[in-house]
Amino acid sequence: ILFLLLLLLSVHSVQAQSLSLLSIDNTSFPAMKAKFYAFDAAGKQQRPAINELTLTEDGTPRTITAVTCPPVLPPKALSSVLVFDLSVSMGYGSNPTNLDIAKAAANAWITSLPLGASDCAVTSFNNYNYLNQDFTTDRTKLLNAVSALTPSGGTDYDKALISPQAGGLPVSRKGKHQKVIVLLTDGQGAGNESAIIAEARRQNCSIYCITVGMPAPPILKNIAAQTGGLYVENVNSIQDAESIYLRILDIAQNGTPCEVAWTSTAPCSPDTRIVEVTWQATSAQAGYIPPASAVTSLLVSPSFVSFGAQKPATAVNRTITLLARNADYVVTAIRRGVGSPDFSVVNTTFPLAIPKNTTKIITLRFLPTDSVMKYASFEIESNSCSAFLSARGGFKEFPLVRTLRLLKPNG
Repeated sequence: ILFLLLLLLSVHSVQAQSLSLLSIDNTSFPAMKAKFYAFDAAGKQQRPAINELTLTEDGTPRTITAVTCPPVLPPKALSSVLVFDLSVSMGYGSNPTNLDIAKAAANAWITSLPLGASDCAVTSFNNYNYLNQDFTTDRTKLLNAVSALTPSGGTDYDKALISPQAGGLPVSRKGKHQKVIVLLTDGQGAGNESAIIAEARRQNCSIYCITVGMPAPPILKNIAAQTGGLYVENVNSIQDAESIYLRILDIAQNGTPCEVAWTSTAPCSPDTRIVEVTWQATSAQAGYIPPASAVTSLLVSPSFVSFGAQKPATAVNRTITLLARNADYVVTAIRRGVGSPDFSVVNTTFPLAIPKNTTKIITLRFLPTDSVMKYASFEIESNSCSAFLSARGGFKEFPLVRTLRLLKPNG
C-alpha cells in the first residue's frame, strides 16, 4: 500500500512557495501520519508549525495532532548524475523548447551544488547513451557540457539508466559520495524496470524523475518510488523546472522530510481517500486506501420487508435489526424518502445509540388504508454512514375502492 501511495505523490507550486505530500501511513488507523516537504522561493526546506497547516480528507476538515520536523543538519555530499533526454521531441516548443527547460533546470542544480564537497556528472540518451561529462568539481566543465546538448533520435529508458557505457547507473557506480540520479524526459520509453531498481538499490542510489509536458509513465513512477526518489510530472516552464531541481537538491542533501499527524474517521467504503494539506495558500494532495478492517457500515436486516396481503385498517409490525459494524453509531432519524405513508417506524426514539459491533431493534409498521399494493423506502440517518430500508405490502388485485373503469374498447 505504501508503494501505491508513493505513486500518488503530487507536487504543486503556487507563486514562490511549494509543498509536497508523500508516504501516507495508515498502519495505526484512525491515527494517521504522512511525510511532507515545504519549500520557500529559493528552494530551501521550511519547517511549518502546527498552526500554519490545515488538512482535509475528501474535503472534510481533520484535526492535526502533531507536526514534527527534523533539525537542520549540514548538507550531505552528493555524487549526482544529471541525465538528459535528447530525443527529437526535446527540440519541440519555442521560447523555450523542452531542451531549454532541461538546460535551465540543470544549470540551477550545478550553480547551487556545493562543488568540492560534492561532484557531478552529465549524461544523455536517445537510442544510445553518451557521457557528456564524467564526475567533476569543475563548474565550468559541467555548464559547458549542458550547453552543448542537441536533440536527435528516440527515447529508451534502459539507455538512460542502466545500459553501458553511459547509462546513469553505470556512471553513478563511480561516485564517491551519496549517489543521486536526476532524469528528465519528455517521451514515453521502455526499459527493464526491475533491473534498474535492483541496481539502484545495490548502489543505494536515489532516482528522481521529471517529465516535461506530459504525465509521468508508470515505469518512471515505480523507479522513483522504489529507489527513495520522487517524480514530478507535467513541467512546462523554466521557472517550474528550476524550482523543482532546487527542491530535489535540498531533499537529496538534507534527506529528511517533516511529518504531519492527524485523526481520521471510519470510512463507509474502501475507496481511496484524498488528503490535502495547505500551507500559506500552497497545497498538495496524495491518496491512501483505508485498511479493510476499519471500513464501517450500518447493516440493516432485513433491508427489504414484504408484509404481504393485509386487510385495510389493520396494523402489522415487523422488527428490523441494526448492526453497527466497526464503529459506534448514533441514529438521528429514519425518514421516508418515497412511497406510501402507510409505512412508518414506531416505538423508536431518537437519537438511538448503537455501540460498536452491537445491535438495536426498530419496528416497522404497515397500516394500509386500502387493499392496493403499496411501497415505501426509508433513509436511516446517523453520525457516520447512512443506510436504507424498503418495504411493500397489500393485495396484488381487488382494491377495496375501485377507481379504474375501461371506456374503450368495449367488448
